[in-house]
Amino acid sequence: MRNAKTAIISIIFTMSFLFTACDDGDKKNTGPVCGDNALEAPEVCDGTALGGVTCQSEGYAGGTLACAVTCDAFDTSGCNNCGNHTIEDAELCDGTDLGDEDCVSQGFLGGTLACAASCGAFDTTACLADHVLPDSPLGEQMAWLIAAVNSGTAPLQAEFEAHFSAAFQSACDYSCFRTNYFNPLSGIYAPLLATGWEDTANDTAAWVRFSCYENAFWERMFMSLDPSDDTIEVISHIASPDLDPAFGALPATEIGLFLFNPSSYSPVRGVTVELVHRTTGLSFDPPVIGVIDEVYQYVRLAVPAGETEVGVKATHTDGQVTYTYSSILVSGADLVRVPAFSNTAFPYYLNLMDLTLTAGQSQLWGLLSWAGPAQRWSVETFNSGIGCGVITSDPVLSDLYYTALPSYLPTETATQTALQNSTFFAFNADPVAYEFTATATGDPLVVSVPALAPDAITTVYFIYDRATYPENPTAEGCAP
Repeated sequence: MRNAKTAIISIIFTMSFLFTACDDGDKKNTGPVCGDNALEAPEVCDGTALGGVTCQSEGYAGGTLACAVTCDAFDTSGCNNCGNHTIEDAELCDGTDLGDEDCVSQGFLGGTLACAASCGAFDTTACLADHVLPDSPLGEQMAWLIAAVNSGTAPLQAEFEAHFSAAFQSACDYSCFRTNYFNPLSGIYAPLLATGWEDTANDTAAWVRFSCYENAFWERMFMSLDPSDDTIEVISHIASPDLDPAFGALPATEIGLFLFNPSSYSPVRGVTVELVHRTTGLSFDPPVIGVIDEVYQYVRLAVPAGETEVGVKATHTDGQVTYTYSSILVSGADLVRVPAFSNTAFPYYLNLMDLTLTAGQSQLWGLLSWAGPAQRWSVETFNSGIGCGVITSDPVLSDLYYTALPSYLPTETATQTALQNSTFFAFNADPVAYEFTATATGDPLVVSVPALAPDAITTVYFIYDRATYPENPTAEGCAP
């Protein structure tokens, strides 16, 4: 009886212990539970709890990181390298890496191909299926010219005569057209793709925007027609870096300068450009310096705050320096044409005037001209004719030669210039600083030039804005 009672008590005690071990009442299990989205040691991750780790921190370009079902590792199957500009795995393209594909290979006429954000497809929204040209005689003539240029074969003389007006042909015959228009376009700019048409007030004149040589650079071309028979009367083109994505639109705080050599009317290379004080010619603090772009012969520089006008100093690798002063050199002005002479421009003029350079002296050449009109995409963006004008200096220059009618060659007896090319020449100047006053129609242009360098040529170019100058400057009344 005693043994039976003891056995019953033992069973009750054991069952009580088991119930206690299996149920802790309100107390929770303190061990990690994989799958509860709570990161607990020693878990690496748990569901959505990734501990701040991302695909990027794991060495990928992007994607979505996950956690392995065992919570002891990350699942990187949703990560990818799309966005690192390198085609990898199943990617069709990646950022700028298009795998040698372009709009043309995708069946378009041209344009700019891009890669979709997913790297699994091409973005062809900037590709063009055709030239952007108006449905008009002007558009038809431009389409004809583009097709001829892109073919690389010059139109026959009969085609030239059929498409160009009598006025154009009288000024530029078939040979002239091939040399000065067709050959440069087909040899340098082709293939041309018309990407835009700039607004025009009539159907006989407008500018077209081009991407050239498979988006290597960008141009604008002007065309106007003879309204009597819709033949081409004027064509002109100009480099347009503002259309290039590398440059884009000009900020209002900068100035865009296009440099050219006035002696050859050609773009220049190897030139350092600096903005200087408009009245003193001295450098700003800090200096504002840039080097022209090799494609456009163009440079953009930030105009110092508080400056309304600036001067431009262009320095060739051969040491020739050209200062340019004008009211058109202001913040926000773009494609302003400023001259930059090289030393090779001077032997002709030295022989012409029978001048001999003096060792130890500075050689100085000054010119006066006007730029315009103010309309940005004018056919006539620059002209050196200024009618009658005069330039004086302090200290006074002894060797001063003005041009005079009818030859426009420099003459020592002239007291004013009837400029068509060069305004005045002053050689063998003392190597000191000078103040110049250029007077034509409009307010005098007064500038200073820092001390000239001995045995070096310095050019000072004065440019009047067309807004303050006559539409057609005349040489009448210029003193001989």
